[in-house]
Amino acid sequence: MRQVLVDRARARQTAKRGSGAGKIEFDESISPGSTESSSAASIDFLALDEAITNVERVDPRLAELITLRFFAGLTVQQAATVLGVGTFTAEQE
Repeated sequence: MRQVLVDRARARQTAKRGSGAGKIEFDESISPGSTESSSAASIDFLALDEAITNVERVDPRLAELITLRFFAGLTVQQAATVLGVGTFTAEQE
């Protein structure tokens, strides 16, 4: 999922698509107090990918935890199970 979102963000920045020129669309679902799902539209996936890659150089397990939590939508307990660590360890990281 991470790679799909990053590829899509890169495609939006190509010269064919306006080289990153801002396109503003009206979205009625975005309003004060909007839900978490509507805030995903404002995420800079390229910057997020770069940040996760930088974290991965220092702490690969932490990068995997971030990826599981953000892209897979797992809870802390579920991500801890996937990584084979305790919930407390996952919360601390």
